[in-house]
Amino acid sequence: MKWLAVIVALFAGVWAWIAPMPSRDAHRFRLTIEADTPDGPRAGSGVVEVERKEGRWPVPGPRHVFRVRGEAVFVDLGGGRNLVAVLAHGENAEDVDQVITLWIEAYGHHRWDEEVWSGRRELRGVVELRPPLVPLLVTLADPLDPNTVRVVRPGEFEAVFGPGFRFRRATLEVVPASVPVTDGVIGQRLPWLVGVTTNLAGTRGRSTNDIRERLTSLNFKRQDP
Repeated sequence: MKWLAVIVALFAGVWAWIAPMPSRDAHRFRLTIEADTPDGPRAGSGVVEVERKEGRWPVPGPRHVFRVRGEAVFVDLGGGRNLVAVLAHGENAEDVDQVITLWIEAYGHHRWDEEVWSGRRELRGVVELRPPLVPLLVTLADPLDPNTVRVVRPGEFEAVFGPGFRFRRATLEVVPASVPVTDGVIGQRLPWLVGVTTNLAGTRGRSTNDIRERLTSLNFKRQDP
């Protein structure tokens, strides 16, 4: 059996040489949503973390694995009205991966810019998000009932909420790792999230444009493993 031990030792040595420990890049950003109301401006914000891990070669699989932690941004507009920027993009929340590179593209860089991902290029300051980088905005007529959710586009605020309401802007700022990721805020505002295991309509399909059947709890809170 000595020859087997020698083969195992040689294999372990070669593996250690060709397969370095996977690298890890983690970045955090603050997303802020601002709106005008008859009683003055209102805003809400949340911090999201995006982590990129590089797998070992030559193990099969994608070169990078991404992990998102964070929550949708809730804005209290007063008078029982609310606005939520969910963790999804597109007219019907069809793009759930834009959040991974949102913080890079917001500053005008290519989404896979290696210098940005590795931290060799620093991103500074607050930048305003332009369509299509503005997350999907929704509102709930009754925050305790997920079936009352509806999409509200930036140009529809007066039609949905009434006179004097206007979407102001969405901004993003990359923040240090010492800034905590937002956790627990959206659950306090929308307590039904704890019990959602399918979509907001209570079914498992995502085949229609009914926003209740498109949105799931992961659009409001993500804690990727």
